Amino acid sequence: MLDTVNNKKTGLLGKNDRDLVKNIIYLINNPDIAKKYSENGVKFIQTKFSYGNICCKWQDLFNQVYDNIPHQPKPITQNPFHQYKIIREFLRYLKKTYPFLNLIPSLNSIIGDL
Repeated sequence: MLDTVNNKKTGLLGKNDRDLVKNIIYLINNPDIAKKYSENGVKFIQTKFSYGNICCKWQDLFNQVYDNIPHQPKPITQNPFHQYKIIREFLRYLKKTYPFLNLIPSLNSIIGDL
């Protein structure tokens, strides 16, 4: 998944099935790198998706909803150009800022599944 893998730190990202096969073969042929990605991945998941971390985020969200505080989306920090993520975020921003633009279809319906 795009936001759960840091390319060349916790794994390898690819754009299609061919890249997936190529990355798997590369990791099989380079077990030291595979082990490093695995260790980094476990640390990343434990940090970012730990029970305590997720519970705190949910608690903050509930408090914001209760206090009627509008959600402030975080800026894109990882993989902004993968699968047109930056364009998707820009369209989301436009639709939120200018509600009449909600008539614009999603990027997937414009260019098909990515």
